[in-house]
Amino acid sequence: GLQFASELIQDVAHGIRTHLRDSAKRGGSQTDTVTVYVAPQYTEWQGTALALLRSLPRAEDGRFPKGAEHEIVASAAGARMNLEARRSVLAFISFAMKNAEKYGAAALASDPPCNDREVLNAAMPFLAAAVGNRTISVVDCTGDSLCAVDALTKAKTCPGHPQIRLSPSSTP
Repeated sequence: GLQFASELIQDVAHGIRTHLRDSAKRGGSQTDTVTVYVAPQYTEWQGTALALLRSLPRAEDGRFPKGAEHEIVASAAGARMNLEARRSVLAFISFAMKNAEKYGAAALASDPPCNDREVLNAAMPFLAAAVGNRTISVVDCTGDSLCAVDALTKAKTCPGHPQIRLSPSSTP
């Protein structure tokens, strides 16, 4: 869990800095608030995808067979999915495969290796300092929570892969 937590913190700090830099390049308004959307558990379809990945034979170096992600999407009733759903499933499977190749079988467990919200809240002093002392909110966007986020952001959020959104400053 510690290795996953450390990677999560570094990825979020990097993601926030990247979003801030890209916003400034586009001439976006000054941002003082960052929202990090997290998911504490995998959705049902994500759990199914992880189980399918666990069932695949892997090479000695831990790598999956070439094209495994497409095979899984096809086997998971991919023909009945619309294009956007297919893309989301494919993106999640690719993310899970990379984590499994990097961290081993623990990355494919049905339960996330760490609680993203707890980890990020505990790391808040580091994160705030790393991104210029902006206000950072960590929000659970799963289920029927009061999370006011668009459907695409909610669909892309999964344990270990939070989504970052910037809010413009409230002062002119």
